[in-house]
Amino acid sequence: MTDTLAPVSRRRIPRGLFGALVAFLFLPFPAICLAGPLAGCLVLARPHGFREWGWLFAAVFLGAMAFGSSQSLAQEIFLAYGVAFTGMFLALRIWRPGPVLPRAAVAAIDTAALIAIGAWAFGLEWSSIRSALETQFLDALALVTSESVLSPGQMEQLRETMRTMASVYPGVAILGAIGGGALGSALAWYITDGRAGLQPRPLGQIRFNDHMIWGAIVTLALVMLPLPAPFAEFAANALVVWAGLYMARGAAVVGHMAGRWPLPLRISLALAALLLLPYALGGLLLLGLADTWLDFRRADPPPTQGAFHD
Repeated sequence: MTDTLAPVSRRRIPRGLFGALVAFLFLPFPAICLAGPLAGCLVLARPHGFREWGWLFAAVFLGAMAFGSSQSLAQEIFLAYGVAFTGMFLALRIWRPGPVLPRAAVAAIDTAALIAIGAWAFGLEWSSIRSALETQFLDALALVTSESVLSPGQMEQLRETMRTMASVYPGVAILGAIGGGALGSALAWYITDGRAGLQPRPLGQIRFNDHMIWGAIVTLALVMLPLPAPFAEFAANALVVWAGLYMARGAAVVGHMAGRWPLPLRISLALAALLLLPYALGGLLLLGLADTWLDFRRADPPPTQGAFHD
């Protein structure tokens, strides 16, 4: 999400970036995927002053919370994923400085491949990891709904949702790593007054190469085929990543348009989206896909090279 250097001066973190931070923390992403890149970028910028040290302490504290809790097999694996992603992402930033989003995507996907190879080398099967995730999610659901008055049918529907979430959580973690790397870098730039890399563009300008739609189409076709269990779940997780990317593109379109709307209308729409979250996410996905052909932000300069442009 970066492309131009900027002079150093005291900068306020945009409200949209704060909104993205809150959304990240409420979504089921591994927190270490945000805390690690944010802390790493701040350290590389050599923090000084109360604000910078305060943010660094908060990022380290957020990461330490993940280490401090009791770990299941699944938690340990995804914690290892977050740590390895942080190291690879920061290494890419140092080795080849440039736009953040493509480097976060490369680091997230490569780290997932390395973790999968490591799990296979240690004899850990995906079925065991998925079972551990299901147990963790179902235990959390039981804790949250212990005092609820939901019907047995509603409870079973929630349990099935948790089982589905467990089967596609690797894709969710990859999305969290991509978003956490980009968000952490953008926050670090504002916190350090422009010393942490290149200036991030507004969230409303996020876009990527239109030809990537073919990857999403091929993945959707694979999901609809009767593939064996491991390959079917791999395709489903890949589809989750594609869907998340196009939801982000749809959110960027909304953010671009919302800049011209009055504040009460923006607040009302945000509250409505929270109350109707599944429908809001579906709408963002459709909007992001439609932007591939309609280019709702055609007044903006179009991307010229590479897969991601930020």
